[in-house]
Amino acid sequence: MSWDSHVQALLDTGHVSHVAIFGQDGTQWAASPGFKVSGDEVRTLLYSIDDEQAALLLPRYGIKFADRQYKFLRRDEHRSLYGKSATSGCIVIKTSLAVIVAAFDGAISVTDGVCEIEKAADYLISMQM
Repeated sequence: MSWDSHVQALLDTGHVSHVAIFGQDGTQWAASPGFKVSGDEVRTLLYSIDDEQAALLLPRYGIKFADRQYKFLRRDEHRSLYGKSATSGCIVIKTSLAVIVAAFDGAISVTDGVCEIEKAADYLISMQM
């Protein structure tokens, strides 16, 4: 399955508005149309996942990518970040080799979206990806 196929499968669930998959070096492997997350943003997000001192800044500054700002909700050390805004939510999740960045807009349930992204991440981890 190609990385584009993984992105399309997540979009096809109807529980994800935007998704991108990156290497842990910030190189984009695949993204939904119009979802512009930079490599620098991904590296900053990874740093916040992995580094306790960087994570301490999240409650103050939030999570930012693709020209959107999210209020920080939760961090699972060495795994993921969760955020929300007035009308949307986000998740950033790290696997063995990749980083999945996703956003949920409008009427999409953030809970359902998070479940879909976590399932995809768990699958990639089980495949050592």
